Amino acid sequence: MKVTTEAMERRQLSMLIEADAERVEKELRNAARSLAGRLRLPGFRKGKAPYNIVVRMVGKPALYEEFVDKLGQELFAAAIEQENIEPSAIASLDEIVSLDPLVYRLTIPLAPTVTLGDTMALRVDEASAEVDEEAILAALEDMRAEYAGWSAASRPSEYGDSMNINVRAVVLDESGDEAVETDTVVLDETDWEVLPDQEYPMDPPGFDEALLGLNAGDAKEFVLGWPEDSQSLYAGKSAKFTVTVNSIEAYQSPELDDDFAITASDGQFATLEEMKADLRSQKLEANAAKSKNDYLGKVLEAMVAQAELDYPPALVEREMDAMLDHMEQQVRQMGLRDLDHYLELVKQSKDEYRESLREEAEVQLKRNLVITEFVKTTKIGVTDEEIEKYLLDMLKFDENEDEDDDADFDLGDEYDDDDFDDDDFDDDDFDDDDSDDDDDDADDEESDEEESDESDDESDDESDDDDDSDDDSDDDEEESDEDESDDDGEVKKMSRRESMQGFIDMMMKEPNRSGIESELVMTKAFDLLTAIAKGEDVTEALAAAQAAKAAREVEAEAETETEVVAEEEAEVDESADADVA
Repeated sequence: MKVTTEAMERRQLSMLIEADAERVEKELRNAARSLAGRLRLPGFRKGKAPYNIVVRMVGKPALYEEFVDKLGQELFAAAIEQENIEPSAIASLDEIVSLDPLVYRLTIPLAPTVTLGDTMALRVDEASAEVDEEAILAALEDMRAEYAGWSAASRPSEYGDSMNINVRAVVLDESGDEAVETDTVVLDETDWEVLPDQEYPMDPPGFDEALLGLNAGDAKEFVLGWPEDSQSLYAGKSAKFTVTVNSIEAYQSPELDDDFAITASDGQFATLEEMKADLRSQKLEANAAKSKNDYLGKVLEAMVAQAELDYPPALVEREMDAMLDHMEQQVRQMGLRDLDHYLELVKQSKDEYRESLREEAEVQLKRNLVITEFVKTTKIGVTDEEIEKYLLDMLKFDENEDEDDDADFDLGDEYDDDDFDDDDFDDDDFDDDDSDDDDDDADDEESDEEESDESDDESDDESDDDDDSDDDSDDDEEESDEDESDDDGEVKKMSRRESMQGFIDMMMKEPNRSGIESELVMTKAFDLLTAIAKGEDVTEALAAAQAAKAAREVEAEAETETEVVAEEEAEVDESADADVA
């Protein structure tokens, strides 16, 4: 195999791999045998056609198709090992340059290069997380809207009110000097519910407006007409309306007062001011969390701005794929079938959507590169205590709640100790045999006893020998029981903290530990960066993080040495067993 490489821009390497002629010939003949076994070639049984006949019948390109991809993967793996190259992402096969000789051309994405600026001198202004009073009022208005409802209005009717009316409308004959009612009735309704609406008025025009300014119990007569171009049956005609208002309801929000605070909080707050204070606290907490994330984003942007980054395009593509996978999970959580289903609904192709992620993916990649380099160069680590605390927090463990419950088991007031007195039970209560049966069995028992005496005598000596070992065993059991009991002889109860130890021990070992450790290291790096950007002194925190990293490296090295020794000892044991065999 011959390998040649050429550096490309943006941390990429062009590689040409020329396969050995002998290897290609071997693969061609293997492919010919495989095809000969699958194809029906005239004059030959399956699998019996000679190589040259197969080549003549199907052509060499068909043989290459049988193995060229698999061989290329094998040669690529050998090539990067030979050239000591570590790709940062999956390489791409650009083309098969030629078949004779067989030459592959690939593009290999190399590891990115990151040069950070003066991180310790980084400064970013922090935005205020204070709560605007208008935000509190807006939240209260939202709460008022939730408790709004229909109630009797003590004022004249307005647009949006719900009115219960009796209405009668009769078409007028206006052919004479005065309009006269006809027998044509347009409306004759009782307890009719209407909502006067300025934006979407009822027919005929002006009917909604005519209902305004009325109180419950009022009666009103008015004349309205339909335009000539109306779609109504009464187009071009007028009618006399007689309306009586039965009731008026308005959709009203409750007043912002102490009573509302009690109702809205389900009795948690007695006054409106208490509820406002709680809202302010919640908003402040939410603002602080958002402000922290926004600030961290600005810090990372500032780090990217002063850093020198060079990375292959394949890393951006990988980031886009990760974002696609994340979106796939989100749409499933929304109840949709999959991402393709979502894209159908929004009328967007998957390629279009993926391309729309490119800019965001590039931003995210740059941030990941600078924070990863910061962790690497600063040598940040975490202690076992920090990992344990993380796990306890995840389990929602509170030391103040971890108190032993020493209460005795209580059967309740319904029972007392006298109810279970041994004197209340006689041996006769548990005798199932009749006296007659006992007499009949007596003789049999005597004979059985005589036969067993001899065997008992023989076993006495053996049992005497066993007594000593039994006594020792009993002593061990008593000691074990004592270990599990307190000074009063009562069995100790396992605390909630102790019950969690098995889970913690498991998570502290690989491969679980690495994932937790990486997450905590990143969190610590974010905290250090934000503190640096605010101009705070991080000397002690940074030294502690670096000490934790150094301690972990020593620990990992010791674990590796232990594993090596164990493997060597196992090999020696296996060799010894083999020699004996």
